[in-house]
Amino acid sequence: MFIETILYTATATGGRATASDKVLDAQLSTSLELSDVEYPGTNPAQLFAADYSACLLDALKFGANNLKITQFRTSPLPARPESAKSPQASLLQPN
Repeated sequence: MFIETILYTATATGGRATASDKVLDAQLSTSLELSDVEYPGTNPAQLFAADYSACLLDALKFGANNLKITQFRTSPLPARPESAKSPQASLLQPN
């Protein structure tokens, strides 16, 4: 698979992460676990976790659409690893 069109770009410099479309403009900081001082802003691990969960949801929606699964719900369940063990964690409901 080759990237044919670049849809989004972002840069991180000087403690800020900014998307090319300016929708994201976040002050970055070191996580409290890695520093004894709490700084304002979000740490890169939090941004990665948010991005990963959003990408996973998009991939599930894409897969559901390809499988002709019409009932796809976004659950109010928290997106935490332990919630995947719950029987209510299913996002796909076959017809």
